[in-house]
Amino acid sequence: MPTRLIITNTTIDTKIYSKDLANILCYPKVMKKFIIAISIIFINCISANAEYKPIPMDLSLQYKTEIEQIIDENYSQILNDIDSNVKRATVYYDNILKYGFNIEDYINLTQISETCIPSTDLKLYETLMKITQEKYLGLKYTPIETDSTNPMDKILMPYFLDNNINTKKLSKIVRYQHKKSKTVEKYIKKAENLRK
Repeated sequence: MPTRLIITNTTIDTKIYSKDLANILCYPKVMKKFIIAISIIFINCISANAEYKPIPMDLSLQYKTEIEQIIDENYSQILNDIDSNVKRATVYYDNILKYGFNIEDYINLTQISETCIPSTDLKLYETLMKITQEKYLGLKYTPIETDSTNPMDKILMPYFLDNNINTKKLSKIVRYQHKKSKTVEKYIKKAENLRK
């Protein structure tokens, strides 16, 4: 059954067969778009695979030891930082309860929940990224402009897995951040109810 196809402002009557793709691609504008699309897909596949450069085998044990030591050294300090942020949030919430709704205290509460607590381990991840890239991969470390550890975690995780690095403490930090953020979010909701 004949079908009408519109290709770059040209109308043609044709039957749909598997050969028709080849006929359609004969048109210069369509072929150009097709080549560009395939090129973009190809380049993205190559760049995604080219980013990972493994740690040399002779440095693997040293890398594992150093990274785990850094995580261990920073673990309790990060948990303390999270707790101090929650204490600050409690002070802001208590001020709202004591003096009534105050936009400044409310904004500070929101910032603690959305920015301060989630970024408590940012310095740790920056240190891990710098050591991994400069010391073990021979690359120049370029800081990632972000207030989240997610991009760095995605970059570092293949190295951690390949070198059998214990990431339990990193997972505990994330769970603790989430738990304490929920606590501050409860303060925020209660403060919003006082606003009404």
